[in-house]
Amino acid sequence: MELTVLPPGKYTLVGIDVDTTGRRLIDEYGQYIMPYMNLNPAARQRHQVRVITVGFYRLLKCSQTYKVVKSKSEYAALKEFLDWIEKVHASDKESKGVIFIYHEERKFIPYMLLEAMKKYDLLERFFKTAKSFANGYEFAEKKYGATMKNVSLRQLSKLMLNEMVNDVVQEDQNNNSSENTSKTQVVDPNNFEGSATVRARLAYEIAMNLARQECQEKSAEKLQDFMLKTVNQYAHPVQVELDELQRESKNLERQNSFRPVFLQYFKTTLYHRVKAVKFRIVLAENGHDLNSLSTIWNEKRKEGLAEVIQNVPDLKAEEKTELVDLFDSYFDPVKSTIKPIVKRTRRRNRRNEFHYLQTSKT
Repeated sequence: MELTVLPPGKYTLVGIDVDTTGRRLIDEYGQYIMPYMNLNPAARQRHQVRVITVGFYRLLKCSQTYKVVKSKSEYAALKEFLDWIEKVHASDKESKGVIFIYHEERKFIPYMLLEAMKKYDLLERFFKTAKSFANGYEFAEKKYGATMKNVSLRQLSKLMLNEMVNDVVQEDQNNNSSENTSKTQVVDPNNFEGSATVRARLAYEIAMNLARQECQEKSAEKLQDFMLKTVNQYAHPVQVELDELQRESKNLERQNSFRPVFLQYFKTTLYHRVKAVKFRIVLAENGHDLNSLSTIWNEKRKEGLAEVIQNVPDLKAEEKTELVDLFDSYFDPVKSTIKPIVKRTRRRNRRNEFHYLQTSKT
């Protein structure tokens, strides 16, 4: 029988976040990984690193300090990461394993980490230590969902920053000793976007502060126990996450099958590109792919497509009509595939006009 809830017990909590440039920074552990492909301009701008080539070697270079960043291959970094979490787990003999705390509205970090482990056949070793992933976003949404529209790390850090500072000051005043310092590290919320280190720390600290607000006991040991019980409610075993990853992979394959149909959408405006992505996701999540819809069209033509697409939720009536007409035009060899209508605004290009006037004077 497959477990969908993590068994109660004592676990080691670790904050985790990932930079998608190939950088994986997990709490106290951090390592740059050389990406297979060069970084796009958006990634270079956000993370301030870029890939350079010196002879036959590819290197990561920091855009701020202009120094080469020490990096490793993905396989070497993952093995080192496994060594680190095994060491953290071994430091507490009573711990049953490691729970990774992350904070995302849309789940991405567990899938990325599991996919990397699966790629290099490291899942079995990873499962021996890692027991669960817990999304702090779900915890925060339950507590602040009625009063806050967005419970992202940035918004929560702004909300809790003053409370965290006050707690530190109050504790220092009560202890009145330079030897006793708070374990809570206050991080400026304006500096976290490009650093997975800070985001991982914030995910852990925000989860601790949310637990502190509900915990009646003020001692550190009681708070840690209460936080562990709270996190357990939102923790899913790694096997559940792996099963979800496999389902998402199948959904992604179904989405990719629709790419030829929406090719003209991706060649037009951002509005139509976003609409095409939405259509592909909704159809894939309802179990449809290009082959299945093609079979329906061959059997029942346009009426069959209309019957199937009318049962797809999360779509407006005009969107369903648009999809029926689009797929019918794609499958019918007599018709040409419908192209989206782009409404262009009549605006003068002042730069070209000025250039024309300038050249006309000469």
